[in-house]
Amino acid sequence: MGIKKLDDLEARAFADAMMTGSCPRCESDNVHSCEHDSEDPDSSVIECEVAKAIDSPVTGHCEDCGCLFCTECRTAMRGVEKKPLSELATAVNAHEKNCPELMPRRWAEKYGLPCLLVSVKGTVATVEGDGEPVGRSSVGRYALKIGKECGMAPEELGRWVGQYMKFDVDWSSNEIVGVAEMHENGLREPSNGGELLESASEDATTQVGVAYYTPNEFLRAKRAGLFPKGDFENYDEWLKAHDELVDNLLLKGYQVADIEVAADEFLQWQKARPKGQQGVSSYAADLLSRGKKILKRYKAQDVT
Repeated sequence: MGIKKLDDLEARAFADAMMTGSCPRCESDNVHSCEHDSEDPDSSVIECEVAKAIDSPVTGHCEDCGCLFCTECRTAMRGVEKKPLSELATAVNAHEKNCPELMPRRWAEKYGLPCLLVSVKGTVATVEGDGEPVGRSSVGRYALKIGKECGMAPEELGRWVGQYMKFDVDWSSNEIVGVAEMHENGLREPSNGGELLESASEDATTQVGVAYYTPNEFLRAKRAGLFPKGDFENYDEWLKAHDELVDNLLLKGYQVADIEVAADEFLQWQKARPKGQQGVSSYAADLLSRGKKILKRYKAQDVT
């Protein structure tokens, strides 16, 4: 194939520095990914028989000490580099099947696409979100098959209808291969944002419960650390974010309701909830589903 161009080598070295990281054993930066695609010219920029034998984008190879390591959990695979080339892929696959950082749910949590879970019917989930990262229209709804190994069974996923989730999708087959809860500070809306709660009937209009604080309860919530650090300096700043969120949801065609949140009551409720379902927006959705603490309902014409 001849000598690779310097530009190619520098580009691959830069990508390896960003994606692979330094060697966990000797801390050398002379490392590269073991991803190899014979049809991709960039995969062969660095000629390495180890990479060709393994062909794994989440395995790194140190050219200085020979260490093979997982780029996600940063674990050195002890003794694997001493195996013959024909056995390397098997040894690496064994690690990948058991690495907690490579489990479908964890992978989706780290790298998944944020989408609204609209409905779950059988083994099909309908999601709504930004499709630009995968070459789809800017915003759309997609019916996706729920993969058997995605980390959530359809019954469990169904309990999250109306919530924003993170999805790892194989768009070639329209299949969800990983799904995880979205932590509150990962939402694209302001952190006081409402979670969507879809009515049981198939043609029902989606209702949205938006957490609302009075000035005193805002101060109590802030003292209790309910907002991400530095999120809102004062009540006026929070109220502006709240109003912008309400307008945004109304423009999307949702029915919106302010749900009164008392910091002390929320903290008590939070203690009884499983991890991942303890956010104030989940609390607002829960109250809305039971018809509690509803201060105000908005209509489309209320958009400011």
